[in-house]
Amino acid sequence: MHIVIPVKAVELAKSRLRPVLGASQRAQLARTMLCGVLRAAGEVFGVDGIVIVSRAPLTGLDDMPMPIEWLPEHPGAGSMNAALMQAAHALHRRGGQRMLVLPGDLPCLHTADVQHLVDAVTRAALLDENAVVVAPDTYCRGTNALSVSLPIPFELRYGSNSFAAHIAAARQAGCTISVVHNLATASDLDDPNGLHRLRGLPPHAFSTPALHALLEGWWPLALDPLAEAVRLPDDARLSHNAWQPGVSTRNRPDLRV
Repeated sequence: MHIVIPVKAVELAKSRLRPVLGASQRAQLARTMLCGVLRAAGEVFGVDGIVIVSRAPLTGLDDMPMPIEWLPEHPGAGSMNAALMQAAHALHRRGGQRMLVLPGDLPCLHTADVQHLVDAVTRAALLDENAVVVAPDTYCRGTNALSVSLPIPFELRYGSNSFAAHIAAARQAGCTISVVHNLATASDLDDPNGLHRLRGLPPHAFSTPALHALLEGWWPLALDPLAEAVRLPDDARLSHNAWQPGVSTRNRPDLRV
């Protein structure tokens, strides 16, 4: 099984954070989060390799726990779905049997969380080689992790309400479906709401000290003027006590967000 991480071009990174962060800040944030995800993924067992699919190669990744392979995105790919299908075809041609798609913007992802996902995939694949394992975002709208067999038995549906779309596509293809609920995989950082939700979490909640330090320096300037605009309902906030890497929320309703 390979972990595949799609990475946007620098100029497109974290575009929904434009109201609170400048272009250079967004690029720095995207890069720091990606490094955290790569470090977490690089230390798990049961993974054959990590592949980044992007338009341009990324530099400065030589110190990662596992070598990172770069797959150049076809100029005409045009979408995340097309880029991931390209990666799936490339892996299948050389004998790959399964891939696990992770986004590069999971600020609280740790090795235990990725291992939790990989173990869930391994168990599901033992029962059904075409099993689909999916982890939703906080609101069960987006898809924050997806493992599929190769070749992929259905068209990928990343985009609006992709979680429900992937479930429906997998069901139509006759695949067994497993849903993994985990705080770290659910909590991506796409917009000011996501930035606000992370504010005040303890340092150990973040994937790397560098990411926590970066955000800690930005929060007062980025969020204070927009505190009311990005405020979330109380039941959508993250509890400090909830952050234990690798903990599933399936049987912990007190940890669900």
